[in-house]
Amino acid sequence: MTILGGEILNLRTTQRISTALVFLGVSADLLGQSKYRDLMPKVIGEHAGNFGLSSLPVIAVGIVSSLIQERGRITNNHKLESFGKNLYPYFIAFMVGINAGVESQILNSLNLPLFKENVGDFSVGLLAIALGILAVKRFRNTHLNRS
Repeated sequence: MTILGGEILNLRTTQRISTALVFLGVSADLLGQSKYRDLMPKVIGEHAGNFGLSSLPVIAVGIVSSLIQERGRITNNHKLESFGKNLYPYFIAFMVGINAGVESQILNSLNLPLFKENVGDFSVGLLAIALGILAVKRFRNTHLNRS
């Protein structure tokens, strides 16, 4: 199996692990916003803040775009099917841009020390987006019979 061929990303095991990691990351995010934040390891407590904010919209839009695309296919509405197909990748690019702009504060200032302060949150946000994409792939494979 080759990583570049995408075969590993299509494995059910990979998709199940990513779904579990999204669940754990969102749980850590919720715990990180509560008064029990000090119970978490420091490295997780400091950088879990935007995990749910990055992964949950990607998952929600991925599922909605799949349903829109399927509805367009069933009703033979090519515009609706095309809209559902294009909505997801554009939204992922939008979320990566939001993550880059907010967490690395590129939009506020291009000061490198500021970027170094937030590189942990930026990395966690990108990881959350990537895992969210794999979790949506599992939903599509399971519920829409796609490979």
